[in-house]
Amino acid sequence: MARDPFTVVQLSDLHLNPKVQRSIDCLSHLRQRVGAIGPDLMVVTGDVTNDGFRDTDSFAWARHELERFGVPMHVVPGNHDVGAAAVLNRLITHDPSGDVRKEHVDAWLDVYEADRFAVQHGRWTLIGLNSQIMGAGLIDAERRQLEWLDRKISAMQVADQNVAVFMHTLPYMRSPDEQIDDMSAYWSIPPSALQVLMQRLQNVNLRLFATGHVHWYASFLRDPVQHVWCPSMTMAIDDPKFPRGGDKIGFVLHTFEDETMSHQLVEVDIETGETVLFHRKSLDIPGRGTLAFANLALDFTGTLSRDGMLLPGVAPRLIELAKQMRITVMTADTFGKVDDALADLPVEVHIVKTGQDKARMLADLNPQVTVAIGNGRNDVAMVQAAVLGIAVCGPEGMAGELIRVADVVCRDILEALDLLVHRLRIKATLRD
Repeated sequence: MARDPFTVVQLSDLHLNPKVQRSIDCLSHLRQRVGAIGPDLMVVTGDVTNDGFRDTDSFAWARHELERFGVPMHVVPGNHDVGAAAVLNRLITHDPSGDVRKEHVDAWLDVYEADRFAVQHGRWTLIGLNSQIMGAGLIDAERRQLEWLDRKISAMQVADQNVAVFMHTLPYMRSPDEQIDDMSAYWSIPPSALQVLMQRLQNVNLRLFATGHVHWYASFLRDPVQHVWCPSMTMAIDDPKFPRGGDKIGFVLHTFEDETMSHQLVEVDIETGETVLFHRKSLDIPGRGTLAFANLALDFTGTLSRDGMLLPGVAPRLIELAKQMRITVMTADTFGKVDDALADLPVEVHIVKTGQDKARMLADLNPQVTVAIGNGRNDVAMVQAAVLGIAVCGPEGMAGELIRVADVVCRDILEALDLLVHRLRIKATLRD
């Protein structure tokens, strides 16, 4: 017999602080929105507080405020509650006080009583885990959690359960075998801990990873597992490796039925600051101000290629730049070779017909944080609108009209791409 749907509101990255009025306003707004939904359960996937390990009184205050929602609740900690594994914390700070420590976890447990949970409803078991102790060197705490998980897995196997895992840190960004060698590794649990976790979860019918931490909304399927990144209620953070379009403020409503699940992003209208560009370098240019480069828009034919064949030296530069910028290639694909030429490179390819198509796509990318590079007449509007427009004299020439609107003119595409790696060259060229 079919059961009633089981609804779960997932909140994440609230960063509550009893001394900040915005926290009070955020909670008031959330109570109204969640109350109108009337979920069966509320799960908070970490960063309940803003560095609660530095002021543990905020733990009790935050718990009291969350209990005022009047909804059954489970909470797991995040890095701003108990700290992050040193290998992750040191990617963005040299301050060891942000490392997860036993005393931080103990302070959390004194207030919240648990840092993991299991809830069963019909054919579903929801598992909450403390991702902050995974691979962090807290051997006893990690062992106890794994032993607990092993017991739950045995029970789930006997009951033939579908499994949804809730935790703060991503298990991985896009693929369990990915290798991230830059600051973006901060968003995922350490690879050694991921291997241990996935070895266990392969023994159950894992259907969902619901996480927070990234302040970015995303939903994608890695067969057979659905990944849902719950956005923050404070601000959006944009890393170049995130999928596009996740700069949302809100929470997620999950619905579990007999064999199916679904989710809905619930956006809220709380006023926030601008999206923070993570892992990007800004450039101060005297007389022009500060430029931030989040996106790179590129022409293909004649700019990256000759007769549709990628020019030597372009591929490694695109791979390096993709660590700090999202790269979009816009082309009419005159020779019909762009897909083969750019296969396996970290770029998005869009086939366009005209220069106005390129300009419209640049507007969608946000010209104020986008660099555009081209060589042809149909690149004029794109290069002119970008925060930094670069014209290159490629192997197929350069349109004279493009020179008049570009900020910088380069002899070839390699020089242009190298400007974005060695940015002081741009400063030297454009300063007053």
